[in-house]
Amino acid sequence: MEDESLVQEINLHLQRIGKYVKAQDIVDFLDTPEMKKQLNRETTIHLAMAQRWMHQVGYRWTSTPKGQYVDGHECTDIVTYRQDVFLPKLAEIDATMRIWTEDGIEDPNAATTPSLRHTVVWYHDKSIFYANNQ
Repeated sequence: MEDESLVQEINLHLQRIGKYVKAQDIVDFLDTPEMKKQLNRETTIHLAMAQRWMHQVGYRWTSTPKGQYVDGHECTDIVTYRQDVFLPKLAEIDATMRIWTEDGIEDPNAATTPSLRHTVVWYHDKSIFYANNQ
């Protein structure tokens, strides 16, 4: 690609699209009347040229692995479940949970209900999900 400002415009356009971009996005972008006028062209570029440009600026073809975790924590049904079911249940068992300090010592000031059985909640993040993933 010859013109550095054109490269920057294309990169900005691809960034606006998001993380799933394709060469056809460049073809469509350069096919707009504004870009045709700016480039002084009547026709658009071919898909093969857009693919070469993407390769030149550092884009690489990849496929999404099957079974990949997708974070859906903002979906309406997930938010409703968290607010109406999970958090009230967590508050309900909070009094039977042991509380530990940063040093790993049980907090003597914690307001827990004396109980024969304590509740242990195991929190985890995505690193545990991927722990056995080659």
